[in-house]
Amino acid sequence: MKIEVRLDRKKIDHTNPGDVRLMVSVTAPEIEEAKRKPIDAVLVIDVSTSMTEAAADRPDSPTKLALAKDAAARFVDNLTGRDRVGLVIYSDGAIVLAPVAELTPVHRRMLGEHIARLAVIGGTNLVEGTLRGLGCMAELPPNDDRVRRVMLLTDGLPTVGVAGYANVLKAIQARLDGKTPITTIGFGATSGSGYDPELLTAIAKASGGNFYHAEGMDGILNAFALELGALRSVAATNVLVAIVPGADIDVKGVYNDLPTSVKDGATIVELGSLYGGETQCVVVKLVPPKRDKAFPRDTLAAKVVVSGVSTVSGAFQKEERVEFRYVDANEADTQRDPAVEEQRLRLKAARAVKRAYEEAQAGHHQEAAARIRVIRLALAQFGSPDSQVLVVALEAIELDIGDPRRFAARAGEIHATSASMGTRHTTTMGGVYLKDETYMTPAQRQSQEDMGTKGSSAS
Repeated sequence: MKIEVRLDRKKIDHTNPGDVRLMVSVTAPEIEEAKRKPIDAVLVIDVSTSMTEAAADRPDSPTKLALAKDAAARFVDNLTGRDRVGLVIYSDGAIVLAPVAELTPVHRRMLGEHIARLAVIGGTNLVEGTLRGLGCMAELPPNDDRVRRVMLLTDGLPTVGVAGYANVLKAIQARLDGKTPITTIGFGATSGSGYDPELLTAIAKASGGNFYHAEGMDGILNAFALELGALRSVAATNVLVAIVPGADIDVKGVYNDLPTSVKDGATIVELGSLYGGETQCVVVKLVPPKRDKAFPRDTLAAKVVVSGVSTVSGAFQKEERVEFRYVDANEADTQRDPAVEEQRLRLKAARAVKRAYEEAQAGHHQEAAARIRVIRLALAQFGSPDSQVLVVALEAIELDIGDPRRFAARAGEIHATSASMGTRHTTTMGGVYLKDETYMTPAQRQSQEDMGTKGSSAS
């Protein structure tokens, strides 16, 4: 595991220190297929009546359920005999069609038959479906040498059983064990009778899973393919970044939208799982105190401890220190480190899109567009591929959100994008603004090829 720690300013005016931004970058090593951990997965599939709707606005479009069945079958086909898979369906209630078991020829055939026979009935009891999936995992003996995942697919809001954002989230959180991430896949529309992207994002975030918005003919197949690639390339689990500030230095905020807590003076940010070749960055704001005079020696800004469990070598803990120096005003840094500033702005963009969506919903379209424009122009100064992808996406959002008619037509897509941008391991597929190609790991690209899909297509 590679750890890099840097400050955006290292020479600080002792009379007016202002704030200093600290960036922690954690890069996971690539994982070979032969060395990957075996997978334990439960597919939890919505079979409510809305799944009979066409997946795209085309005369030849298959139903959502037909595409879900195809994607689930291909997902199972691309796992090996070392992996274990279960199947749960839900509508008015939830049924375990197949327990989590090794993919022997018999179990593989049984799963295929169950998937092929899936049919729709009733409403959407999302909570019971999710809890049944978690229950299947709870029946397995604890084993840190396996990668666990509940994969929850839905195309609508909870209409049966526990309903309402807060109630649903509370019911699911009460059953989380800290070892079973839930990946949520929202299929189709995100407005009206469609699903709530904020709810699905919150479920994924609370459990350490991923969120995908799947739309159009290839959307759900891509979501399953990308998740398969993610599972194949898990390099570390339970990754934590602990930031212990130096003497009298305050941590004034974390820019990431990740689970964060404070314990014994340390600010702890939960990264969850890291995939092979992936880099995740945490950015925090530090405020050093004023000093009466400059110091000729370095001052500790923070000690950073990164810990977790490597899928190859077991538990790890690495520590880095980062320092700055109090200087006279004429020697102080006046420019911030561009790498830190770029990452801060990318994290800030997520909040800007969410706030702009709320403003547009209230009828303040020009204000919403202006909010997006400010962050877009700031990011446009940087040349990294990730930032340029985001700049293009923000430009499209700005155009759509600033025009009442365009916003009415694309509000659901903007909503999905605003929800997904606030978390990590989120992908918006088919017809929305952020495309996935820049962020895919090699294993995810390979899984797209294995499952017969190369990219997303709009509806």
